[in-house]
Amino acid sequence: FTGFPIKVFHGWQPGKDIRKGNDLFDRALKKIESDYPGKIDYKIVGGVTYAEYIETFDDCCIFIDQCYSQDCGVNALLGMKNGKVVFSGLEKPVQDYYGLVNNPIINAIPDVNQIYKDIEMLILNPNKIKAYSSRAIDFVEKFHNKNYVIDKYISIWTTK
Repeated sequence: FTGFPIKVFHGWQPGKDIRKGNDLFDRALKKIESDYPGKIDYKIVGGVTYAEYIETFDDCCIFIDQCYSQDCGVNALLGMKNGKVVFSGLEKPVQDYYGLVNNPIINAIPDVNQIYKDIEMLILNPNKIKAYSSRAIDFVEKFHNKNYVIDKYISIWTTK
């Protein structure tokens, strides 16, 4: 975090509006813009090439993914790998599976008020951005590196 405004990247893929909860994130972020003028720079990106997508989110702090999932997917992992504060699914059973004490992302649920509160928490406590960023990178390096995945796959394959 280098100061305000906090850059927020919202990858809004055409055709995936409802299943990702884009409308809920958008309402929460527009309310944040209204309540905290100058504190965030909210950018919606959609229908661009992958290279443009990557370039656009490169300098953001907050990476909006989805709010209807139990676990984060590849897009969220991409944001985490790049040290972003990711809003995606990470429900309690998934947290327990990984043995997480401190979440590496913000578990986004389909509730505009909760999304608002979570973003507001980052605005009021910008020091938490660095903490989430570090945990996100650590999580991807620990649980999504090729050796871990291969070992897990072999373990499951050989015990069935």
